Amino acid sequence: MLLTLLGEFAAPRSHPVPTRTFVDSLALLGVGEANARQALARSAARGWLTPSRAGRETLYRPTSDMRRLLEEGAARIYDFGRTPPGDDSQWLLLHVQISDDTSATVRARLARRLRWAGFGTPGGSLWLSPDSQREGLATSVLDDLALSSATSTLRGRPSGLAGLEPMVGRAWDLDSVARRYESFLQTFRDPRPRRPEEVFAALANLVHEWRNFPFIDPCLPPSYLPRHWPGLRAARRFLSLRSRWAPTAQRWWSQRISDKTDR
Repeated sequence: MLLTLLGEFAAPRSHPVPTRTFVDSLALLGVGEANARQALARSAARGWLTPSRAGRETLYRPTSDMRRLLEEGAARIYDFGRTPPGDDSQWLLLHVQISDDTSATVRARLARRLRWAGFGTPGGSLWLSPDSQREGLATSVLDDLALSSATSTLRGRPSGLAGLEPMVGRAWDLDSVARRYESFLQTFRDPRPRRPEEVFAALANLVHEWRNFPFIDPCLPPSYLPRHWPGLRAARRFLSLRSRWAPTAQRWWSQRISDKTDR
């Protein structure tokens, strides 16, 4: 949830955020003060946040590396799901040959970041994406993890000899993804926050829930999707609610920063 606040509210601004603003904001989202302060301390220790002092108050701002990641994440979240690739789009196949002595941490980071980029694995060392334009994202991940030299890449369209349905079925659990979308649509079916702090909490929860979908939904071409796929409906709901709530939520956040720094 702290990452959601950083990406949605803190990173787009240049000024640091007082600790109390984070604590009060997270309290509206069900996070206790002790856990909020611990999350801030851990984030600073990991090099995500830079602390500074203003009198007795500690303020935090994202580091330059963290800001870059948050900006990339925001672009992925807000563009995600608008339009799936067409059935004639080129697919991308990666073969990542990881040696036995590669650490479990690197393996976990590879899996997490490739899934975030819209890839799924049908098994073994293969990673699959229905959109070859994600090659740039994959290259960035592989470069960061020093795995580019261990990776072979192939792009093309499925042939008539054998379709990709079996590989798609192994790479992604579409039934589970559909249930997640339906749950999202039900959760945000008819929300009516009124007070500014309620609008802020509603927006934060909306973005927090939506940011999970790039990990699990590859945005497949329509011919590979089940009938009545709820993904596009969910994307329209997300974009509509965010557009409606963002101005009020951003004003509330800015006011909380001003209230704390002016004291």
